[in-house]
Amino acid sequence: MHTRRLASFIIGAWIMGCLLMIFISYQNMVNVDRIMGNPPGPVAKDIEDLGSDITRMLLRYQASEMNRFIFNTWGVGQIGIGLAFLSAVTFTAHRSKFLLIGGAVAVLLAGIQVMYTMHSMMAIGRAFDFLPINAALKERELYQGYSTLNTVLEVLKILIGFSLAIRLLIDRYGWKKKLLPIAPKRLEKRRRSVSGSTRTSSVAGIAAAGKTTDGGGVAVERDAVDKSDDGHVDG
Repeated sequence: MHTRRLASFIIGAWIMGCLLMIFISYQNMVNVDRIMGNPPGPVAKDIEDLGSDITRMLLRYQASEMNRFIFNTWGVGQIGIGLAFLSAVTFTAHRSKFLLIGGAVAVLLAGIQVMYTMHSMMAIGRAFDFLPINAALKERELYQGYSTLNTVLEVLKILIGFSLAIRLLIDRYGWKKKLLPIAPKRLEKRRRSVSGSTRTSSVAGIAAAGKTTDGGGVAVERDAVDKSDDGHVDG
């Protein structure tokens, strides 16, 4: 049970980290437009002297480098988190193939992102960081293709993470008791019914056996049956 709780914590941290990285990277790029739209007073004159195009280019370069650093660091960290999750679900009681396969696929997707898509995006992106917007169109198109692939992998990874979290939250060996609380009562009622039928059959057998004996034998059998039931008073 403790390993399942640990696995739930790990997958929750993984999902939160993925969503947080997406939010941070988006805010880094949007913040460039915020600064250019309302530059701080102490540097407003310097930005005007330097030129808005060059200033925007420098700010976008800084934001891009920050995003590259955090995504690369987080990508490596994801692999470690995924391996920790796999270890937790491997050594837990009642191992689930769904958790093992899902965790392995998520780690594989994270590895593809780190070693292929993000690595390619970093190399291509740095090639046109300081070029005009209408330059290096082929590189920009290629970068957009890798970016789309990386986004698809990220969405798949998050969906897998939510599926694993839901699987961990639903106890496979207790869902019937939680969703169908009436089931144990029915089982107990069935046991009582079977027990009552067995008792009736035993009494009928004793009575049938008593009929084959003389009158004294029947009386003895009746006394034995009547004494077994404390609530019965023989008239």
